[in-house]
Amino acid sequence: MLFWDLVKTYSVEDRVQTLEVAKEAGMDLWAGVILGMDETPTDHTENLDDILQRALDEINEFFVGYKNYKKARSRNIGWEDRQGALNVIEHATVPYEKQFG
Repeated sequence: MLFWDLVKTYSVEDRVQTLEVAKEAGMDLWAGVILGMDETPTDHTENLDDILQRALDEINEFFVGYKNYKKARSRNIGWEDRQGALNVIEHATVPYEKQFG
C-alpha cells in the first residue's frame, strides 16, 4: 500500500509542491522505505530455531510464575516443534469441549 492511498487530505500535487517549497528554502530532501509494517515477530516463525532463547526463557518464566501464583506446581519439561504444539492443542480441545460445550 502506498502512502498516497492512506492519506487523503492532500493531493499528490500538493505534496510535490510542499517538497519544492522546502527544497527552495534550502532543506535537504530524502526518502526512505519502512518495510515489515503490520507484521508481528511471529509472522515468519516456522520452528523453535526462529525464536530467540531469551524469548523461550521469558515464556517459561511467565507460565511457571503464573502457576506458582495460583498455588499450582508447574515445570517446563521441554519444547516441542509446531506439530507437537498443534497436537497438544487438539488433545486439550476434547476435554474442554466436553466440559464447556
